[in-house]
Amino acid sequence: DDAQGIYITSLWAADEASRTATLSTTDTSVKVVGTDGSLDYVEANNGELVIPITGAPVFIYSITPLAVSSIN
Repeated sequence: DDAQGIYITSLWAADEASRTATLSTTDTSVKVVGTDGSLDYVEANNGELVIPITGAPVFIYSITPLAVSSIN
């Protein structure tokens, strides 16, 4: 079986504000799943992902570990 490990990173804004998370990655893209069932693919740009977050968690599926660079 060639199954690869998948990392799942969960992010949300604790104060429930709309924010933007910037994460560093070596993946070319990640899958982002919301608690409402929404599904999005986010492409990395120069090793960075920009993902909007709110008070509802999103789950980011990646092949390699992600590191949060900033949340604004």
